[in-house]
Amino acid sequence: MQVARLRWQVVGDVMISFVSQGKLRDEEWSMLVRDIQGKPITRYLNLSIGSVEVNSLQRKAMIDVLNARKISVIVVSDDRIVRGLVTAAHWLGVDVQAFGWEDLNKAVEKLRIPSPVIPRVLELVQQLKLEAA
Repeated sequence: MQVARLRWQVVGDVMISFVSQGKLRDEEWSMLVRDIQGKPITRYLNLSIGSVEVNSLQRKAMIDVLNARKISVIVVSDDRIVRGLVTAAHWLGVDVQAFGWEDLNKAVEKLRIPSPVIPRVLELVQQLKLEAA
C-alpha cells in the first residue's frame, strides 16, 4: 500500500486535517496527535479520500487525546472502512460522526463552526486537499 499524505492546520479553535489514500506514517501521526493535544482546539474536521490505513496504536493515541480533551470530531470520507472506524471510535466514547463528501457542508454545520470562520475552513479544506494529493 502507498504511503498516505497527511496535512493539517488550525483556524481558531478548529483543527482541519486531510489525508490521502494509503498507510499513515507513525511520525506524522504522532505530530498530529501532539498538535491536537497541545493546541487550543475544541473541534476537529478530519477529511480523507480513499482507503486510509491507521494501525491500532495510532487509533488508540488519537482516541485517547480526543476523549481527554473532549473534542468534537467530524470525519468526511468516501471510504466505508474509514466510516466504520468512526463508529468504533464513537463506541469508545469519542464525540464523532461521519459524513460522505457530498455532505461536506452538513458536516461543517454539524461541527458548529462559527459562521464567520466557515469560509476560511472551506478554503483550507480545498488547500489541504491539493497539498495532500
